[in-house]
Amino acid sequence: MRGLLWLGLLFMLSVVFVVTGAIDPVTQLSIEAISSSYQSRPTEVTIGSVVITTLNVVDAYWVAVNENQAQEVEAGTTCPNCGKELDEDIDFCHWCTTQLEPVEADQQ
Repeated sequence: MRGLLWLGLLFMLSVVFVVTGAIDPVTQLSIEAISSSYQSRPTEVTIGSVVITTLNVVDAYWVAVNENQAQEVEAGTTCPNCGKELDEDIDFCHWCTTQLEPVEADQQ
């Protein structure tokens, strides 16, 4: 769902900043035609696209970090993937082979 929102934001940027006829239409599918169309974009659209894409990458990184923190498990608990009891001596679930993050001694 988040990906669709980011895609919609990029689309809205193009709708708001690109005047009809400002970009050369791609009449044939070739590298030269696509490159020429890309180079005729207004500078504001290029800068906006880079900013939105950068924010998208930061958002994806933030979501991944939060998901990974949610999957950290303590010894003696259950596997976040299959729900079976974990062995304290190994750093993966021996039932489904999900890799587990080790828990620091001061967090226990």
